[in-house]
Amino acid sequence: GAVIEAEGSAPHRAALRFAGPAGRYTLSLRYGDERDGVSRMSVRVNGAPVASWLWDEDRGSDTLDDRTLAVRPAAALTLAPGSCIELLGEPDGGEPLRLDTLILAPLAGAACGPAAAVAELLRDPPASAPGGGC
Repeated sequence: GAVIEAEGSAPHRAALRFAGPAGRYTLSLRYGDERDGVSRMSVRVNGAPVASWLWDEDRGSDTLDDRTLAVRPAAALTLAPGSCIELLGEPDGGEPLRLDTLILAPLAGAACGPAAAVAELLRDPPASAPGGGC
């Protein structure tokens, strides 16, 4: 797959509309946490904040490589078909927002099927999404 990378210093948004069965899921993100900036990421579901963190680890490199790839278990989510999952990010310094993988999996013991594939990815600043919807 391809890495989603923010261009410029403005805030960026990636969103998907969930197409899997209703249930409880874990959301984890694999991203590039470089040492030349402190970017910020937040996650919202249907407009409600569910996680936020700074990309502030010194992982030994200023570029995207095996050392700078980090995995963040962002949240446990209750999702239904049509739920909107949004990733909102702000790049900082020389660290662009680089998102490698979004991992969405049913919680252990949850009575639901496998997570659906991403139906839609948008790379627009939040201002282009009035109301914060998908």
